[in-house]
Formats: sequence, C-alpha cells, structure tokens
Amino acid sequence: MSCEQACRALGYDGAISYGITRQYVKTRGWGVWQAYREIVQNALDEMQYVLNIWPDGYPCFNINTNSVVSDLGRGLAVRHLLVGTSEKPEWSRGRFGEGLKLALMVLINLGVPVYIRSGSAETVSREIRPTFAQVNIEGAPVDVFCVCYKSIPENIVGTQVYIGDPTLCDRFRNNFVQGLPIRCRAYTLMETETSGMPTKWGHILDCDEARGKIYVRDIYVRDMPAFFGYNLFDVRLSESRDIASESDIRRGIEELWEDLIGDLYRERSKRGSYDPNLIKMWTDLLYKLIDGALKSSMAGGKEVETEMYPATWNEIKEVVADLFTNMYGKYAAVVTKPEELEFAKYIGMNPIFFCTTPFCQWLYYVTKTSDRMSEKVGTATVTVPKDKLPEPLRSVIDYLEGIAYYVTRGVTLASDYVQKVEYAYLKEGVCGETTHIPTTRIALNISCLMNACQYNIVYPDMVTTDCIREYISTLLHEIAHAVSGAPDGSTLFERTLTELLGYSVTNTFTYYKEIKQYVDNIRYKLASPPPQ
Repeated sequence: MSCEQACRALGYDGAISYGITRQYVKTRGWGVWQAYREIVQNALDEMQYVLNIWPDGYPCFNINTNSVVSDLGRGLAVRHLLVGTSEKPEWSRGRFGEGLKLALMVLINLGVPVYIRSGSAETVSREIRPTFAQVNIEGAPVDVFCVCYKSIPENIVGTQVYIGDPTLCDRFRNNFVQGLPIRCRAYTLMETETSGMPTKWGHILDCDEARGKIYVRDIYVRDMPAFFGYNLFDVRLSESRDIASESDIRRGIEELWEDLIGDLYRERSKRGSYDPNLIKMWTDLLYKLIDGALKSSMAGGKEVETEMYPATWNEIKEVVADLFTNMYGKYAAVVTKPEELEFAKYIGMNPIFFCTTPFCQWLYYVTKTSDRMSEKVGTATVTVPKDKLPEPLRSVIDYLEGIAYYVTRGVTLASDYVQKVEYAYLKEGVCGETTHIPTTRIALNISCLMNACQYNIVYPDMVTTDCIREYISTLLHEIAHAVSGAPDGSTLFERTLTELLGYSVTNTFTYYKEIKQYVDNIRYKLASPPPQ
C-alpha cells in the first residue's frame, strides 16, 4: 500500500511520502520527551515571531484525553512538512528544521496518537496526521513514514498539535522556563532589535523547581550541581540536544552574573533606572551567590558557581566589594594562599574565608582583600615575628639569616642590618623595602619569600637554590640602600652594591663549610613532605 492509498483509507486528500522507515526512527533513540520538546519549541518560536516579544506563557493545555500544544502563529503549510525545509531565524530555539517531522514519527512509532490542525487568515485550514504505510520492497514488507493532510471547514488561526497522552503538559511543565512559576525568574537578560524582537535572552532561576537545571533558549538540557537554575542562550548543542558544551554553559553562567552586577552598577550611577523591587531582588540574589559559593568552596562543594571566575571590571569590583562589606563587615577577608591566611589571622581580620576555588580567587580580587588588610593595620607594611611566619619559611629562616651573616662579613654596618631584618607583607610587587625614618629599617616581603621557598620533594636542589637566591639578592639590595642612604640608580648606591657583591663572593669561598651546612639544612627542610 502506498502512502497515498494509506492516507485515503484514513479519509485524507493528500499525502507526503518520506522514504523513511520505522527502523530509522528507532535508531534515533528518542522518546516521548524529545518528541514533545520539539513540538513545544516550535510553538514558542512561532509565538515569538508573531508577537515580537519573548513568549512567557506555557503553550500546552489538556482537552479530554489529549495534551494540546497551541500557538496563534502563521499556520503550518504543506511545504513545512518537507525534509530539508526550514524558515527559522537565528534566535530560534529549534536550530535544524527537522524536529517536528521526527517528533511525529517518534510518537506514532511509540503508539501515541497525534494529529495537527493548522491555518491562518491567508491559508486554508488543514488537518495533518502522520502514519506508517506498509509497502513491498523487493518482496519484503517495510513500514515507511507518511504524512496525510486534508482541508477542513473550520477557520483555525495558528497551529494546534493534539497528542493522545493527557499527562504531558504537567509531566514536562518544569522542563520549560515558560512552565515554571513566574517567581523563579529572579533575573532576566533581554536583548532586542529596534523593532522589539528579542535576539538574545537568559535567566537566573531561583526556585526549587529549577534549581540545578540548565536550560538553553528556554528548554531543559541537563542537570548540574548548582545553587540556581540557568536559562542560557549561546550553548552549542548536538542535533538531538542531548549533549551541551560544558565550556559554553560555564561561560554563559558567568555572563549572566556579569550582566546582573552591571545592572546594579547602572542603578548606582543613575538612580531610578530600575524598579526598586528589582534592585532588591537582584541584590538578594547576589548575596545568596556570594554566601553560598563561599561556604561551599570552604567545604569542598562542587557546585558550578564555585568554578566561576567572572570579569573583574571596576564596576564589578565596586558593587561586589560594597555588598561583601555589608554582609560580613569591613575587616572580612577572602584569602587563597596559606601565607595570606597566616597574615590575616595575625592582624585580626574577621571573618576570614580561606578557599582556593576560582570563585574564591575572583572574590579575593574584586573585594580588594589586600586593601582591606592594609587598612586593618593602618600601613602598607606590618611585621610578623619569625615564630609566626608561615611554613616552610619559618623552618628555614634562621638558616637563611646564617648564610646572610657570613656573606656580608666585613661590610660596614651590614651585620647589624642582617641581625635586625624584619619580615612583612609589603605592597604587591615589592619584595624588599628600606626606610630611614625614624631609624633605618629593612623589611623583606613574606609573599616573595614564600613563592621562592616552597616544599618540593621532586626537585629539592632547584627549590633550595631559588629560596637562597631570592633571600640573599633582595637582602643585599636593601642593605646597599641602608648603608648608602641612596636611592636606586644613584652612583653611591651602585658603588655600595658592587662592594657588597664582591664581599659576598669572597666570603662564600672563605666560609664555604659554614655556609654549606646552612644550605644542606635548608635543602632537608624543603625536601620534606609538607605538613597536613
């Protein structure tokens, strides 16, 4: 029996034969959800095209034993049922143009009745019904896919897809952003053409129904551990929408938070730009993000937000730093390195959040942690006693000072400065500092020393050399300032530094045995497994 004969037997006037077998449908691995998804996304696209706005209504309702997916669009013409025919714009949810045909094949293959009633003011109203017709090919019976159609007297505007399963609307409601309660849309990004047509949109979703769900252009694609749900726009998907780009998802989430913070900054710059209720909701949302991602980062959580590192524009820093202060106080600090944690404890920062996730690294920067700690101590430098230094610097500092004592022997005042050297957290990028008021004082930056003096079981000789070189080179530079009282680049400073270098080389040969003992002790400490 041909498709034309099968359709006439069902009471239809015309038929389209696809040459696609029932077996092909089975190989796609689609079920009812995938078929229903394609039908609903077509309805959403059509409503957006006709109304020129983002459609916020869920286009499904029940009639008797049917779930009906309906739109008020331009109607479905016969040409739209041909394979390879698609008229979808760039912003559309359906990207490949074959979803409806495959959805119809899947449903009838699963034994779910389905038919379509469609029309518009410009076209004849039609009823469309998919079916399989058994044809004989080389003596073997094969089921091939057909679509039957006929004109109907009713004046129908749009498209109505009747699916013979009354549970679909409710079963899959939360798989569409339009099906979620409106309260879920805590933040909305909407970019439009001059005509008002949305060309890009997204949402941060804050409700139990959407938590941990990732939507792409309003349609659910996967679950992820997350504090919120997200409706993203630019995510690469496979044709079946079952595989989504992980990097696109993460970047899309970061962009949504960047846009939210940007809107909060715009409200600061121009009061009244947004409804006060929106500003409160967005602020509360950012509060939840910071508090949740911080606590989860410290506890070893795996939520996607802990892996975020959004932009660090000045506007973002201003908004986030102020909110962070309001949440935890002016002396709260996010630190990401052990030496920073030691310093924060020492100067009395409170509360202290110690974590190393990308989110914590971002928060450390945008909340201006270094400035907070400098303000707490009232100066850019604060000394730390040797017994309070972070490991492994604490374990090797006496040996480093011993080496310095021997290499500077014979230099006027140098031994005094070596004995009085202080250790401090200096401004970023400054590894040593010499001041002359009220007295001459040399301070070495703990951060620079910690970067050079690290545990390394695999390459202990290399790290020992790095540690000693960092300490001695910085100290000699600062001693040259202290002894000469002159700035960098001056003749007096250069002459004093040259003299120091000469003494250091000579003394290294003279006191080789004493210095080697210190070097061996440093190597032993840095080659040890780091304490837990």
